[in-house]
Amino acid sequence: MDFIYFLGRLHVLALHLPIGILYIVILMEFLARMPRFAALRSTATFLWGAAAVTAIITVVMGLMHASEGGFTGESLQRHRFLGILIAVASTAIWVFRARGFNAYQKLQPVTGVFMLLLVALTGHYGGNMTHGSTYLVEYAPAFLKRLTGEEVREKASSAAEADVFVDVVQPMLELRCGSCHGEDTRKGSLSFATYELLMEGGEMFPAVVPKDLMQSELYARVMLPATSDDYMPKEGKTPLSADQIAIIKWWIEAGAPGMGAVGTLNPPADVAALISKELGLK
Repeated sequence: MDFIYFLGRLHVLALHLPIGILYIVILMEFLARMPRFAALRSTATFLWGAAAVTAIITVVMGLMHASEGGFTGESLQRHRFLGILIAVASTAIWVFRARGFNAYQKLQPVTGVFMLLLVALTGHYGGNMTHGSTYLVEYAPAFLKRLTGEEVREKASSAAEADVFVDVVQPMLELRCGSCHGEDTRKGSLSFATYELLMEGGEMFPAVVPKDLMQSELYARVMLPATSDDYMPKEGKTPLSADQIAIIKWWIEAGAPGMGAVGTLNPPADVAALISKELGLK
């Protein structure tokens, strides 16, 4: 199985090949509709064949990668379905173009736009899995967030009014840990997507034990030396800052509440200042 997992992880490298080929062949075919670029038609059939073959290989590697575990949820299902659809559609276009070029020419604008949309959507759901579902719209204007179904909360006017989990703790965890422990990617079966999932913990350890730092694996991992194999986050990703760790430490010691205004928890002045800074408040 280790060799299967090894090949599966090459998926993140292989996927760029069919994407690049598809972009090139679609552009070439649109240009070839103009008489001055008609010579480009001769290589398009070969490129569609290359796109089909590399897409099939990429799909197989993706299925191997998924077998390793750690990926769940709607984004995985959609990414897998759309990836397979790209492979099937590329193969169908390759065969159709080679056998019925005149009929294909009439449909080419439609097939070109269709394939571009497929690639974009497949990449979007793949990005959700690797970077978290909020990555693309994290800094987007409120109206764009609403269009994507993202909940938009009004910014708290003060740290005391902010919700301790939704406004303070969860955004920090999503930003620094969401790519591995989000809604769709749950390494070690651990997700920070909701308070309930966070409190469920992972496969072997509870992530957070209210009022008990020693038993809270989340706190223990971020406090390890960066050279430790158990340090989080891994793979050179940006870790929680010292200020963010201090806020999480206070939150756990305060009972790790899942809701409620910060002010009702009577944080020390230094922690209140850190929360204000984290929220971008004066």
